[in-house]
Amino acid sequence: MKEIKIAFIGVDGTGKSTIANILKNKLDEKIEIQHMGANKSAETKFRKYIVQKKKDNVFFKILSGVSLYYDRWYRVIKNERKKGVIIYDRHPLYNPIDARKFKRILDKVIYSLMPMPHLIYYFYCDVNTSIQRKPSEFESEYSIIELKRKKKIFDYKYLKNKNIKKINTDQLGEQQIIQMITNDLKNKG
Repeated sequence: MKEIKIAFIGVDGTGKSTIANILKNKLDEKIEIQHMGANKSAETKFRKYIVQKKKDNVFFKILSGVSLYYDRWYRVIKNERKKGVIIYDRHPLYNPIDARKFKRILDKVIYSLMPMPHLIYYFYCDVNTSIQRKPSEFESEYSIIELKRKKKIFDYKYLKNKNIKKINTDQLGEQQIIQMITNDLKNKG
């Protein structure tokens, strides 16, 4: 099979990682999952060092931003020549959350130079479903307010986008989602 890059996007608790893992375990194709979170899944020594130190000065904040861009680039580029299916659990091109105009513009410029995924899926569900799926992540009222804010932004940005396939994990079961993605892979491959 030729290489196919897939991006799963959506807020926490929508089923991205669950579906990625089911696909990896059920399909005969070679599938790799590349987690693209900002801190927990850092891969480069540079980013891991910066995340551990967390100093609060201007120089360190600049280094933190540079290390994040470098780490995300590294994760995408390292998979560029691999055969099989690469599933990006989140993708830097599809993270509309940052409200600072300069940062949004910088993100757009830097990440637009990255190779684009072949298939993009937006996973969404009701906020209460996300909270039930990941209760430890949404223990504080602030985290729930932040989840609602992010969901509203993601929904606004992606539900009307014709180039992105939508997956409502409240309405579709795991098997239906797997079948949909499997059919798309067959059509792409």
